[in-house]
Amino acid sequence: MNRAALNTIAASALALVAGVAAGSLRSISPDRKRASSSGKDAPETPQTNEPMARAMKTEMGAKRWLLLVSAAEKATARDMPGLIRAAGNDSAAVRMLAGHWAVLDPKDMFASLYAELLVPEDSPGALPQRWTLCDTLFEEWAKSDPAGVVEALTDIQNFSARETMRHSVVRELMKGDVETGIRAMSDWTITNYLPDMKNVAAWAARDPRHAAEVAAKYSRGYAAQEALKHIGKAWAASDPEGGLRFASTLPGPSRSALAPEILRGWAERDLASAARFTAAQTDTTFRNALAQGLVGAWGKKDPAGALAWSQENLSGTARNDAVGGIVQAVAEKNLVTAGELIAGMDAGPTQDRAAASLFEVWFKKGADQRDAALEWLAALPDKEARRAALERVQWDWVWSDPAGVRDFVTGPHRDLASSGMIQQVARQQAGKNPEAAMEWAGKLPAERVSEAREQILQTWLQVRPEGATNYARNLPAGDDRDRAVRTIATHLGWGSPEQAGAFLKTLPDAEQKAVMESFANMDPKHRSKIEAAMKQPPAK
Repeated sequence: MNRAALNTIAASALALVAGVAAGSLRSISPDRKRASSSGKDAPETPQTNEPMARAMKTEMGAKRWLLLVSAAEKATARDMPGLIRAAGNDSAAVRMLAGHWAVLDPKDMFASLYAELLVPEDSPGALPQRWTLCDTLFEEWAKSDPAGVVEALTDIQNFSARETMRHSVVRELMKGDVETGIRAMSDWTITNYLPDMKNVAAWAARDPRHAAEVAAKYSRGYAAQEALKHIGKAWAASDPEGGLRFASTLPGPSRSALAPEILRGWAERDLASAARFTAAQTDTTFRNALAQGLVGAWGKKDPAGALAWSQENLSGTARNDAVGGIVQAVAEKNLVTAGELIAGMDAGPTQDRAAASLFEVWFKKGADQRDAALEWLAALPDKEARRAALERVQWDWVWSDPAGVRDFVTGPHRDLASSGMIQQVARQQAGKNPEAAMEWAGKLPAERVSEAREQILQTWLQVRPEGATNYARNLPAGDDRDRAVRTIATHLGWGSPEQAGAFLKTLPDAEQKAVMESFANMDPKHRSKIEAAMKQPPAK
């Protein structure tokens, strides 16, 4: 496109923007009332920026985009919902406007989205792509004001989308403010979620002691333990002996996560010093924890020497874990040699632990190796050995390759999958497409279907509650319907008695009675609110 043509488009678009802006002042009524965190403010019917909506339909290409950008630059935070409704299903436009709104006034945007999420998606004038708006808000807000976004998600009352929002905030915080992210996970009791940890090492390298103090203090859940492992790797590079002295003061789980990683890094550089430090420890529990890091590094250079040291200095679980670490180190170089070591062991816990280590290394060699690794695992005679081995890789696998895990739990080796894996996959599938997730659950072994559908329904209630309630109401009579109705009623009953009552009164009398009987132990005041809501006339 030549410069003259571009200038013509720009001039025309700017003129049109002026007309649209002038029309907007006349046409836009106040947006949906911002609901406070108490939820007492009732939403008003919002309106679209009609002049902009007409222009979006008629203009094309660069002119259309320039029109939208120019309008956004002139808009206030309160104008943004009208512009977003005008953009409609244009994902790129909605994301651009959302980013601008988040910069203008993130608190105003959060209040608006909170109000939106309290009403059905198909309500008149509902904002399009509400989860895209949420993701964009938290991405921007976590960078500009980490403390502010945490405060907002801490103070807000519980509602169906709150936990999903908190997970999104944690994901964004861990990209730029690791310490705030770890604190938030602890404060919000997020225990079974592992965000991207790649920035933990850089944070820890600046002040490993402070990083370890934070992670140990806020050590709820899997993510905090993983953070300590990353911190240990960073500390090993600067002051391993100082790091280990600090680790010895920590409670058991935190010490076991931090100390072996520090020792492993030290042993890779100076095996003799690391071995002397480990052998000198009089606290047996601490020495056993250190041994895992020591033999892991030692086994790469001298597996026979590492095995001999383990036999002489360790016993019980500590010895089993140490041998597993040695096998892991050997397996990283040669799977066949590691397999021969395992075959030469007596059957029992030590061999089981070693088998789990071999499987972990084999599995992590890449997607092209996974089928062979799973085939080998399925052939192990001991069920506990199979369970322990898969547990070593399942959480990272679920995070990094959700499609692969989805296929695995319905594939030829599906009997290896744990309940935790089934539930995690079910939640992931439900977050994308709950209806399709329900169909997927039907392909699972019969004994797994119910637990998967339970997780899908729980997630569905968080992302699209009206869809979940419609699904349950349309199920035929039977066990599936009974379970779905009880799940929804319980979820809504404890979170919002008014919504629970509204749902129950749409059910047949027999179902209403059965559900209310299941609430027999509920707080009487809470139960009375549900009963009162059931007596309310239908909304007109």
